[in-house]
Amino acid sequence: MASRRGRPPYPGVLAPTAANDGVGTTFVRMAVTRYWPLAVITVAAAWMYGPALNSAFVGDDYLLLLASRDMPAGDFLRAIWDPSASAGILQLSRDYYRPLSFLTFRAMYAIFGAEPLPYHLLNLGIHFASVVLVFELTRRLVDGRLAPVIAAVVMALHPAGGESITWIASVNSAGLPIAIAA
Repeated sequence: MASRRGRPPYPGVLAPTAANDGVGTTFVRMAVTRYWPLAVITVAAAWMYGPALNSAFVGDDYLLLLASRDMPAGDFLRAIWDPSASAGILQLSRDYYRPLSFLTFRAMYAIFGAEPLPYHLLNLGIHFASVVLVFELTRRLVDGRLAPVIAAVVMALHPAGGESITWIASVNSAGLPIAIAA
């Protein structure tokens, strides 16, 4: 089967024969050949942002923790979905309309409480997913093997994304590339 560009869908991958051990081996070779740069980029990003995993809550994180802990669920939902409603403790919701971000924080608080590591892991996981999406999108849109690698490196390691990865309350910014890709 040929791709839209008239070349085989997986260049360099042999058809399964007794000599190359079948489809499973062929798939593994293809995956390693195609995605090893992405694995290296992800490790580099983990090394770069890894120290943030030891960080405490800062700034707006405390307001979201307080609201998640002290506001009844109905009041919390009303405050995040209706900007004209009384915000109660959650004063951010008036001028900072991010209902899915607040809801994510509330769900994380219900599961993990006031332990910052899971919140940081969520942001880092969202960032890794964004890097993979950028790599795949570029790979599908641009001929050549270098463009997806460059795009993924910029997405993974550019310092402009640091705040959205390391600051817990900025989960909405970390998730923006995923929302755009959807």
